[in-house]
Amino acid sequence: RGVFWELGIQATCQRMIKDLEEKGYLRVSLPAPRVSFSEDKKGAELFFNVELGSQTRVSRIDILGVSEVRRKDIEPLVEIKIGDPVSRSVIERTKIDIERFYHRQGYTDVKFAKSEEIVFGEDPSKAIIRFSIEEGAQYFVGQISIDGNRVTKNDVIEREFKLQVEI
Repeated sequence: RGVFWELGIQATCQRMIKDLEEKGYLRVSLPAPRVSFSEDKKGAELFFNVELGSQTRVSRIDILGVSEVRRKDIEPLVEIKIGDPVSRSVIERTKIDIERFYHRQGYTDVKFAKSEEIVFGEDPSKAIIRFSIEEGAQYFVGQISIDGNRVTKNDVIEREFKLQVEI
């Protein structure tokens, strides 16, 4: 902003940490900067002491709790790839895409196990991304009833349904 604003510095530090974490620097240390004011008090210099740590990259991707056939359907939905920097937001987007896939297949109760999604080994520059899926039951439409219709014929309404009854 061009002006010294103490609360803005805190927000900037938090935003910098988040941006660095998205690039795979998951152990960033960014204390508040040291401030040095000019003699005339019209200027300020900020000194940031950033410790990035090592960049963490994906070494393996596990998809657990599903059959091999289902795994082949899910793998194209995984946005993060081996060798990419670990990004929590990409992992979250992938989980949303996987849930949508399952919902379209009738698995309305699908969820991810509470286990850790990012698994670190001894080498902090490598991590395993783990998607532990609990599919739940698959539901099918057994019957569709149209009630309260007075204007449009039922067969016209039924024709517009995207759902089909499984017998």
